[in-house]
Amino acid sequence: MNFISFEYIIFLGISLSLFIIIEQKFKPHILLILSLLFYGYQGINFLFLIITLITFSYYSGIILSRLNNHRLLYFSLSCLGVLSFLFFFKYYNFFLIGNDTFVRNGYKAILGLYRTFKS
Repeated sequence: MNFISFEYIIFLGISLSLFIIIEQKFKPHILLILSLLFYGYQGINFLFLIITLITFSYYSGIILSRLNNHRLLYFSLSCLGVLSFLFFFKYYNFFLIGNDTFVRNGYKAILGLYRTFKS
């Protein structure tokens, strides 16, 4: 769903209407459902990613709230876990497929930048 599409404007209107109408205690649930619908619109692959990250973050927050010592360490490790997961899904294809393309064509981009800043 593109942010400048008609579908997104309809989705945003329905989402804001629901968020204003619903009671305060149900707002986090509605926000979760709307987020899953938004990510699910792109494809089922992204739903797996977002549900895994939500579950990991939720349980990390529960564990973090019960800790007395080493909270900063655990918080840093949980952030590192989430960012590592996102990094893997974002750049896996780049390192698998795109790296070979960069080796073949990357020097042209670097040479172009050199020529741009040289003059």
